[in-house]
Amino acid sequence: MNDEYRYFILDYPNLNKINSWRQRNSPTVEEEVANVTKAEGFERYVTDLPMSRWGGLVLNKINNYSLLNGNPGTVWWHYAVAMLCNEEGGYLSKGYPASKDDISKHEFITDRIRLWAKRSEVFPKLVITCLKPNNYYLIHILFSLFIPVCLES
Repeated sequence: MNDEYRYFILDYPNLNKINSWRQRNSPTVEEEVANVTKAEGFERYVTDLPMSRWGGLVLNKINNYSLLNGNPGTVWWHYAVAMLCNEEGGYLSKGYPASKDDISKHEFITDRIRLWAKRSEVFPKLVITCLKPNNYYLIHILFSLFIPVCLES
């Protein structure tokens, strides 16, 4: 590809839903900024799990409940990738907050997320470790050329 975009598919296999989009920066590089609600160059394609706050993936800097946040610039963290151990809302036992319907307020929860990425170059490799009493979580994320990343609790 000769453009300057990265292409993504956020796949929720247990829900049989996907969101696909493109954005200019790698979500491991573009840091979340308060009140900036979209990743740079964000453009959605398929949105099986719609939500008004969906704005691409950025490196979470506001609530630190996940590595990547799909609700940039807000305290919301639906469409999150790589939940961290300090989350206090009970999601560690329930699963990831995939989406929340704006009308019915129904929240979609899943325990499995796959992130697919495409770019002419391989993305950086991140390893995050988090310790909690009686629990050890090692989250290994590899952003590469359409290699699925399956994050399971």
